[in-house]
Amino acid sequence: MRCPLATITWEWIVVPSSRRQYKFKGICRNGVPLHLPNQWLWNTFDGGSPATALNYVYGLLRFYCWMEDNDLRIEDVARRHLYEFRSALNNGFGTRGPSPDPLSSSTRRQTLETVLQYLAWAMGLENDEPFLGSGAKKRYRVTRGLLGGLTRKEVDDVRTNILTRPKKTLPGYLTPTEVQQIRDWIDMQWAKKPEMRIRNRAIVEVLFSTGIRKSELCALEVRGWNAEQRILKVPFHEEEYEQARAGAIRGAALVKTGERTVVLSHDATALLSQYVDMYRPVESLKYMHNRLFCLHGRNRGQRLTAYAVEYLFERMNLPFSEGGVGLDKHLHPHIMRHTHATFLSDRGVEGRAIQTQLGHKSYSSTQVYLHMSANRWREGIQEAWASAEPFSSLEWGESE
Repeated sequence: MRCPLATITWEWIVVPSSRRQYKFKGICRNGVPLHLPNQWLWNTFDGGSPATALNYVYGLLRFYCWMEDNDLRIEDVARRHLYEFRSALNNGFGTRGPSPDPLSSSTRRQTLETVLQYLAWAMGLENDEPFLGSGAKKRYRVTRGLLGGLTRKEVDDVRTNILTRPKKTLPGYLTPTEVQQIRDWIDMQWAKKPEMRIRNRAIVEVLFSTGIRKSELCALEVRGWNAEQRILKVPFHEEEYEQARAGAIRGAALVKTGERTVVLSHDATALLSQYVDMYRPVESLKYMHNRLFCLHGRNRGQRLTAYAVEYLFERMNLPFSEGGVGLDKHLHPHIMRHTHATFLSDRGVEGRAIQTQLGHKSYSSTQVYLHMSANRWREGIQEAWASAEPFSSLEWGESE
């Protein structure tokens, strides 16, 4: 996304380090890096997730483009400007290309939260400069950093007023019938290409039976798979993670929560065995990697990328008349993670076991997934009433 005046852009900025030169996306005006936003972005980027830092870049880029359009400097930002910026986002400002459609509600909220965090940082600490006196009677001069038109209380008030918590929605998931439709679709699409059929079936089956993320799927290694015990080790490649943070490689297999072991289903184990024994390209030896899944076709033998997994699901989302699955749901790799968690929850698997399988650091993250399907929810309540002894409403009232 670029500012309409083409003066505010994001560019790669190189930061030297004792270990290597790091690259991160920063905010520039006419190609010249802006010190204040880039200092905050670097503080955020250093030690954090590359994907999270990228979201911060896009949020600040929209804000600086909007200020450029309105001939506004960061030093002049006041409370009313934040409400005006929110209105601009709601009216479609910050979208990619000429589309007048507004950003999604979650993207608008994330952008506003990024801007408020940045402004709070730019204000600096209040009451941090000694003025008169000493000890308990010491008095302080109030300082507000560069933002003289804002107070910390105003920022907090704006956050309360415009960042209302969205209504909690349950993650989307697939029913067993819909999962089977995807399996049948893959079998039909690659009926004459058995190596592609088995690989894609194995990809979907591993995602469904383990709940791993697409980047973790790409990180799987042959040596981490145990067919007899039906387990997979999700590895953590520290060197690759550091290179991705440094901007040296794109599309890395970034495992967020460290190494863990996940359990496979019988179907996933059988498909993996068939893929590794019969169809995994021997050209992978040329590229000197031990990744479980490989690319086929032009880049045959190279390790599977997240883009290839996304492309597989994009093909599923095509209309049925154009060769897609034809489901009335948006399919993406992460929906298999939701489906896996729902599948386990519906069958009474303990929440802590699901947390381990999903690789969540916090149990609160797992609880979002621990909902039951509508049928299971209804059946559970009906079973509870069926197991109770019959009684009349009059008897119930008299017992109180």
